[in-house]
Amino acid sequence: MIQITDVDIDDFMRKAQAYQGSIYALEDSYLQILNRLDIWDNLAEIEDSKTTYILEFLNRWKCRVSYDCTSSLAKTLRELSESLFKFKSHRLEEVSLDSLVDDLDAIKEVFRRIASVRAGARTVGATATSKILHLVNPRFYDVR
Repeated sequence: MIQITDVDIDDFMRKAQAYQGSIYALEDSYLQILNRLDIWDNLAEIEDSKTTYILEFLNRWKCRVSYDCTSSLAKTLRELSESLFKFKSHRLEEVSLDSLVDDLDAIKEVFRRIASVRAGARTVGATATSKILHLVNPRFYDVR
């Protein structure tokens, strides 16, 4: 037999508000990092301090990326900045299949290079990489 206990409505409301607060806090952190044009429009000159903002965002979203990769991720983003800049004009809803085929090798190379950056005992990985690419160009790497 299942026993139902009394629910403390005040406790329930506190927990519900805390849960909602965490979702809204994530959304707020997403909008804050997305609007950091000083980062996304200047990847060719990204410094470790700016890369730390990216890692903070990724870790809020449970990517668990070690800060050990700050310098190497910054370096990789600088090296890939030209390729990443090329995709800033792409819009997923407008891109042609031919242009995707033409750019496929470059897209795969960018993804592979970011995902393989060493981050402690692991690498940056696919999830964090997809989030970074979305932040570089939300209209190409996301279907909103």
